[in-house]
Amino acid sequence: MKVKFLILFFAMGWIFSSYSSEFLGRFGIVYEIKERDLIEELYEAARKVDYEKIRKDFKKKILNYQPENLIRLKKAKKTEIYFVDYEYELPVDVKIPVNGEWKVLYKKGFKFKPLKFVKFKPIDLLIFDGSDEKQLSFVKKYFIDKKIRVKYVICDGNYREVMKKLKVPVYYLFGKMFEPMGLKYSISRVSVDLKQGKFRIDVYALDEKGNLLSKDYILNKDSYLEKKAISGKN
Repeated sequence: MKVKFLILFFAMGWIFSSYSSEFLGRFGIVYEIKERDLIEELYEAARKVDYEKIRKDFKKKILNYQPENLIRLKKAKKTEIYFVDYEYELPVDVKIPVNGEWKVLYKKGFKFKPLKFVKFKPIDLLIFDGSDEKQLSFVKKYFIDKKIRVKYVICDGNYREVMKKLKVPVYYLFGKMFEPMGLKYSISRVSVDLKQGKFRIDVYALDEKGNLLSKDYILNKDSYLEKKAISGKN
């Protein structure tokens, strides 16, 4: 009985499947599909895009690029030298492997002065306002023309325009990496005093003609600030 039922079940399935493959006619109202082809819509949207405008806007952004966190310094009103005793605090524990286990060498919060361990003098940084023509002239005259080895960093202005004028690589002053130097004014020259283990900051204030504004300092052959010699009477 079960065998006959199974045979009948498969036979009926075959019959209905064969009918389903035949055309049974058209029943009811058939509507034409009005929805637009997706590919055509994409092509039309692409044709409306002004790629030339996008290219020009992108080029303009590159040419006028300035970082959002650019550090803008005030124009120096006083020529001076000051020192910054930089101290670094560890944000995490410093660990080393000892006999297969990690041991804490320095705990989080440990403070030390990294410049005390510097053995070779790194290249100086010269920070100036690239949009100030007087500062640009001063930098060119006392650093570029004298071939003073420094890294040029601008706190304002357009880096491409400054590079065209000075014909040297130029960088932006931005981010937290410059915070330890205690920069306040433009123009500033940052160097490392190896004897003291501190940052030395030479601040150059300029007069209306773009010359060094100072009664106490002069520029030496390397364009560092130097105290004027006091001439005494005999």
